[in-house]
Amino acid sequence: MSGDIGLVCSLNRNNIPPDKEQKLFLKVEITPVMSVTESLPLNVCLLIDRSGSMAGEKLTNAKEGALRLVNQLDSKDYCGVVTFDSRVKVVVEGQHVTDKTLFETKIKKIGVGHTTELYKGLGKAFEELKKPLKTHYEPGREPVKRIILLSDGQPTDKKPESDYRARARDIREMGISITALGIGKDYNEDLLSVIAEDSGGAWYHITSPGEIPDLFSRELAEMRTVVSAQPELVITLSEGYELTDIHKSAPEAYRISNVRRVNTEYRIPIRDIRAGEIQTFVARIAVPPNPEGQYKLGCVSVLGGDYRETEDLMVNYTDDAMLWSTEIDPHSRMLFAVTETQIKAKDGLSGDETALRQARSQLGTLIRDPGIVQESDLANRTTIIGEVLERSMKGMNEEEKKEAKSDLTQFRR
Repeated sequence: MSGDIGLVCSLNRNNIPPDKEQKLFLKVEITPVMSVTESLPLNVCLLIDRSGSMAGEKLTNAKEGALRLVNQLDSKDYCGVVTFDSRVKVVVEGQHVTDKTLFETKIKKIGVGHTTELYKGLGKAFEELKKPLKTHYEPGREPVKRIILLSDGQPTDKKPESDYRARARDIREMGISITALGIGKDYNEDLLSVIAEDSGGAWYHITSPGEIPDLFSRELAEMRTVVSAQPELVITLSEGYELTDIHKSAPEAYRISNVRRVNTEYRIPIRDIRAGEIQTFVARIAVPPNPEGQYKLGCVSVLGGDYRETEDLMVNYTDDAMLWSTEIDPHSRMLFAVTETQIKAKDGLSGDETALRQARSQLGTLIRDPGIVQESDLANRTTIIGEVLERSMKGMNEEEKKEAKSDLTQFRR
């Protein structure tokens, strides 16, 4: 690999009135300018639901996708295959892909089972990926570690969401992210979303079994473009300043809940940094009153392997109304508002009536903001929110809700 990772931070205001509590909006863009000359090694575990509802096209396409993925792996790559129904089975133990015939023989034998023990399945996939984690790698050549989960049903293990979140965070602590693929109308998209997001991964809704093989292949292709695995976003604020909210805004939109705070440092595990993909985060910061003068609000860093890029955040308290009456970067504020509305609309579709009312109210404010209307990206997002909320007024079935939540979340595929 050659080049660098760019970090661009902007506050909506650099000048603010003194001796007054207020809010500032921060936009963080991570822009990889590295080119991939040699892909990182891959550590991947396929975690496939084989419950009774997967019978037929779903399981057939899942096996085809698994075979296609394995056949594209190299001997330096590491792979395991785990299935789950009423019990969890290691179909192929995690190993370097030197014997593809072994993978093919065992994957083809996967049959239909019974219920959906997803929690135990995640635990077993985690165990299979932990095996090679003590392997020594060159600095900057740490492998891309991924669990690719495919499921079509509700977990029958009765575990609360908090247990799944804790497991996803444990998995991310080991540098592993989860790509969660949900198919059909019966799976729990909210659960798959939080599993993916808390592990620094992503959730995708699949409408047709025929999409499964291509999604497996696309996931592998994207793993090949990772230039920095297991990165972290670190926001360190000066005394008195506080990070009140932070959201991922692109290429996915969701509320970030997996934030580790130590004093005034906020550490956020983020998605692997890929060549050609910009990751955008938006945050709201509570600002304390201060006398006139320039202050260091804090700094933002992105860490990946032996790489670190940092940018300081400065704010000027001034009595000059001409300076603080104008936003330097209104896009930071507007992007936060649009992203927050997307998230509330999604929460509303999951049954949170308060969030749904708030989303409708905020949408009314957004469509009256000329700045949002004039920016194509923000205008397009606002249009999607409006269409989803209008459809929600007429009523949606479960499949339609999943598609709408996907529309509110994804901006890549």
